[in-house]
Parts: sequence; structure tokens; C-alpha cells
Amino acid sequence: MMPRALEVLKVMIELDEAGHEPDLVREGRAVWLGCERLANRTLDSLIMHVAVSETDGSDLVKRYEVNSTGRAIARRPELADEVLAAIMGRKAFTIREDRVVYL
Repeated sequence: MMPRALEVLKVMIELDEAGHEPDLVREGRAVWLGCERLANRTLDSLIMHVAVSETDGSDLVKRYEVNSTGRAIARRPELADEVLAAIMGRKAFTIREDRVVYL
């Protein structure tokens, strides 16, 4: 996972814990976390690692929030490579105690 994507995950979790709305918003080609504009590839990396889930959206605007996989990756960053390997290997998995567990 890109270092910037990991940093964004951690910020999203901090915002959520502080009671703020930590959604990433993709509007056309622009990606926003609050007032901060992010690179598209940052959101793409989070989606590829299933670290965020789409919560709302239309053709023009989509919203994403950090999910349990993203929270586990934020706690244990090396998990991102394990998740991606499971996805690329087309293996069913779940996350338990911040580890990939194959089903």
C-alpha cells in the first residue's frame, strides 16, 4: 500500500474517533478528505486493498468510509500486502486479530 494511503487511513480513523465525518469524496476526477484534495491513486490504492467501502454515490459523486479491513491495516500495515495477495490469488478470506484467515 502506498505510504500516503496508509496516512489517509490513519487520519480517517482519527477523525471518526473525534466524532467528525471522515468520508473520502470522489467528485469526477477530484478526491477530497474534508478540505484536502488527494491524488486519485491514493483512493484507488485504498479501494484495491478493500480498506474503504462505498457508502453513497451517484454517477458524479461517490463517498467512501474506512471499514474494518482498513482499520486492521492501519494497526498492522504489513497486512495490506497479505490482503492484496489473497485478492490476487482469488482466495476467500476474512480478517481476524489483524491477520488474513483463509476460508
